[in-house]
Amino acid sequence: MKSKLVGLEKCAVLYLATLGWLPNYLLPYDVMTAMKRFSLTEDHVGWLASAQLLVLSLTALLMSRWISRLSKRTWSMGACFLGFGATAAMIFAHDLYIYAALKIVFGVAAGVLVACVYGLASYYEHPEKWFAQAAIVIAVVYGIAMYVAPLLIGRYGPTGAEIVQLAMMALGLVLSPKMPAASLSWTTNMTQKSRTRSIGIVWMLAAVFALFISQSVTISFAGPSSHSLMIDDEKLGLTFTIAALIQIPAAVLTNWMGNRAGAFKPIYWGLAILIGTALGMYEGWSRWGFFVALSLINAGVVIANPYLLSVLAELDETGESAALAGSITNFGLAVGPALASVVFGFGGVRPVGWTAAGLLVLAILMVLAASRSITQYGRTPPFAERA
Repeated sequence: MKSKLVGLEKCAVLYLATLGWLPNYLLPYDVMTAMKRFSLTEDHVGWLASAQLLVLSLTALLMSRWISRLSKRTWSMGACFLGFGATAAMIFAHDLYIYAALKIVFGVAAGVLVACVYGLASYYEHPEKWFAQAAIVIAVVYGIAMYVAPLLIGRYGPTGAEIVQLAMMALGLVLSPKMPAASLSWTTNMTQKSRTRSIGIVWMLAAVFALFISQSVTISFAGPSSHSLMIDDEKLGLTFTIAALIQIPAAVLTNWMGNRAGAFKPIYWGLAILIGTALGMYEGWSRWGFFVALSLINAGVVIANPYLLSVLAELDETGESAALAGSITNFGLAVGPALASVVFGFGGVRPVGWTAAGLLVLAILMVLAASRSITQYGRTPPFAERA
């Protein structure tokens, strides 16, 4: 019988889950401030941002191999300390190479946090609910951060973004001792996965990868697509704000659903919303179609992704596969912009939408294959025993 995630442990998990996304959400300000501080051009600063995200993904990938045997509390505390120290040093760094090295160190810290949080999915009841709750916390925390960052940059100069990051890591330091340890012994036999589990896990991880490549592809050229519809940047920014806010009711809906609809139906619903989003944004049907589609871009992910992770948690009780999904998520986000650029170069904005939608169709087929492999080899479908 799995225990429930409650109290200060739950607060720590939900907040530390937000810190794993910090390099993604603060990326626009990181790029802008790095260019001002070190007189970098767009191409050079882009490589620096990509390097940090790549290190984050590789760290989470490496950690996923041993995450079941590691104390999530100890490693989260260490990651928060490392991230806090690296951020503090960034504020005073005057040499580009030192600054770049510190960004890489922060990427390592964020990767450890991703692995620790995702690795908890198999240890507690209803991970789909607390991943949905994490989406609400992410929306609120980064809504505040994105509002405060320009104010601090205006007052303190280019280091304003690092000050925001430092404050967020300081709170992480306070909460990290409340993280669950949740480690298995070296002698535990739970790492011996059956052929049934292995097949389902591979398909589900592939679906996570396709989902987040598509998400990154879809968001990459929202600007050029909006310009083709004569939408100005102010309205585009307002729509991005609405998209962030709609993430909250979508997460509330996912939290309410729990296991009512089973494990797979919400995944299909979320992916269907995202297919509509990709086509609505890039097929040039109408300006209102673009607004509605872009507004739902986060809602589809908030519905589908918690259930993808919950199925992985059911199939692999060690938490290693769920932690691996955290790494794959970041790899997908990193691959998407490059793929979108290639497609855009060949045919403009419309093929970008079809590429994103095609990846989501592949994700649906992969989830179908996972569902079939689970039932074909006699394993009870996820959530069936709790439905």
